Formats: sequence, structure tokens, C-alpha cells
Amino acid sequence: MAPYFDGIDLTASIARIGPIFQVAWVPQNFEAALDYWLRVMGVGPFFIMEHIPMRDTEYYGQQTPVDMTVANSFWGNVQIELVRQHNADTTIYTTWRDSGQRGPHHMAIAAPDLAAAQARIEGAGGVIAQRGVVPGACEYWYYDLGGTGPYIEIGRANATFRNIHDQMKAAAGQWDGRDPVRYISASEYAVER
Repeated sequence: MAPYFDGIDLTASIARIGPIFQVAWVPQNFEAALDYWLRVMGVGPFFIMEHIPMRDTEYYGQQTPVDMTVANSFWGNVQIELVRQHNADTTIYTTWRDSGQRGPHHMAIAAPDLAAAQARIEGAGGVIAQRGVVPGACEYWYYDLGGTGPYIEIGRANATFRNIHDQMKAAAGQWDGRDPVRYISASEYAVER
């Protein structure tokens, strides 16, 4: 183990960008993972957004289509996300899943200053692994830091999209185990096509 006797300079650390607000998994079996989070962990309800409309998606700078569904809930202040990609095109989701990876796929950081966050991550050696747009909802960047850990996600979302997530968080705080899986249509969170 490397000696840390002199301390670590944290002034440029990624952890100082902002708090983690989401931890996401790309499970081999989406339904089994959803059942695990609901029954074993007691996290819910999960809100499923199917076939999210994506635009301008790039994987390491190359255009790639993405057809994905996500299930989101909250455990306190942290959003739990499960991702299922339907198409076989190469993305950060398919490469993770197909290589048998387990554990957290990515962590999203609440970055109050997006440009400063990008500069800090890139200064730490991060490269954009994937980026894209959900029209009328959000724009996102996933960074690969070259280590063994998960990708780091940062992005910006409009008020409608943020409000949907606030409603998910409130529902999780009051959840009594009933109605564990709920669906949100694209028209509810993406206000343009």
C-alpha cells in the first residue's frame, strides 16, 4: 500500500465537485435486480421509464443509438437506478453488462458548476466515455477515470425533469410497500421531441 503520511491534497478532488445523488447498476437480469431492491433492500417504489428517447448519443466520440429503460427509486437522498439497454449497439451499458461486471456502474454527482466539474474530472484524467441528450429533459456526460471504479456522471436537467425526480423521492419517503412499480411515460418527463 502506498504511504499517505504526508496527506492528500483534496483541493482538486472529484469528491469536492458535489454530493453523489445517484448510484446505478446495469444488471444482467433487470427483473431480478428490481425484485432484489424491492423485496430484500426494501427500497421503493420504483418508477420505470421505458424506451427513453435519446439523441446525439456518443460512445467514446462515435455516434451510437441507445434504446434503454430505467427504473429509479430513492434510498434517503440517493437515487437508485437500474438500467436495461434493449439494443445491442456498443455503449457503456452493453460493454459493462457483456463483460460480466457487477456492482455499481456509475455514480452521478450534483455539480452546481458544470464547466468547473468537467474541467476537474478531465484534469484528473477522466475522458468522456458516453454523452447524450434526452430531448426536453436533460443532457449528460459519463466519464471514465481509467480505474476499477464506476463511471462518473454529471449533467444538467430542466425543471420538469428535476420535479419528476423530486416526486420520486417524496414517494419513496412515504412508501408503505404498496404499488411497488410505477410507470412514467416519456411525455411526462420529456417536453419536446
